[in-house]
This record gives sequence, structure tokens and C-alpha cells, in this order.
Amino acid sequence: MKTNYKLLSFLLATFIVNCSPAQASKFDLLFGAFSYDAKVGSKSTKVSGLGTYEIAYLLPFKDHFEINLGYSFTMTSIISGDYSYGPKLGVNYFPFNFSSNEKIILPNKVVEVHDYMKPYVGISFNQRQFQSAKSSYAGFGLSLGVEKFINPKYTLKFELKLNNYTGAAEATASEKNILTGLVISF
Repeated sequence: MKTNYKLLSFLLATFIVNCSPAQASKFDLLFGAFSYDAKVGSKSTKVSGLGTYEIAYLLPFKDHFEINLGYSFTMTSIISGDYSYGPKLGVNYFPFNFSSNEKIILPNKVVEVHDYMKPYVGISFNQRQFQSAKSSYAGFGLSLGVEKFINPKYTLKFELKLNNYTGAAEATASEKNILTGLVISF
């Protein structure tokens, strides 16, 4: 497992070195609903409800892409119950828009262009630790989302995430999240 972290660290460093210069970073705070399906051997379980929280740092690069460094936390009873938590590293792609706001610099004037809606698709590597089961899972996920412009500092975000995990003893799990929240630009 340590080899995977070294590889991910190398890939992250490569992305950061190749980033286009001086673009605004973003920070997101999301809340939503979850659904977990897990299977270990012949036993399976399903849990769903409200209570998944995510925080992430978003760094735009190469015009249509952004790096997503985040941490996710789920409580089965909104603010109590069983917990799952863990980091994620991903890349989002904005096919129709730039990943950050456009700035047009003219003599004696700067014009900032904000897109009203910015759809995106993302891939990520996620790790989850489950408190009650005392087990760890890791795997890849797919995200579909949209950012809706409010003002130059704040944007609304809506996201659907599908993650698949594997763990010890041939354990598997899948997670579906529907998230909404706020993106803060700085």
C-alpha cells in the first residue's frame, strides 16, 4: 500500500510542476446523502441516509483541469452512529469551460469572465477507514457535477459520486454520494 502513496505523491508533484501560472485556487465544503453496499465473504450489508461531509482544496491547471485534494467523513445518523473517513486525490475535467475564471487584461482595465454553469467529470483515488468494522478500503471513483456561479467569491456545487473499494480478505464496497455545498475562491 505504501508504494501506491509514493506513486500518487509523484503524480501529484508532476501535476503541480506542470500547472499553468497563477490561477485562483478554490476550497469546497460539501454535505449530502450516502449509500454504502459492502460485501465480505458471504455477508453483505447496505446502509444509506444523510450525513456525508467533504472538504477539498481545488487547484486549476492546464485550462480545463483541476486537482482535487480532499477529505471525506460520513456519519450514519447525520451527527452520530458509525463513521467512515479518509482522504482522496483526484482530477476534475471541465469539457465546456475553463476550470478557473478567465481574466482579460487590457490597458487600464481588467475584465473577469465568470461562467454561469460549469459542468465537470472527475476521477479520484479514495481511501476509507470504517470505525466499527475496524477495516480499511481503497479504490477509484467517478464524479459528475456542476458549479453554479453566485458571485466572484462563492459558487454553488452539486455532485454525484460513485466509488468502488476493495479491502482485506476479498472485501468489496461501493459508495454513492449526492452532495451539495459551497465553493470559495481565493
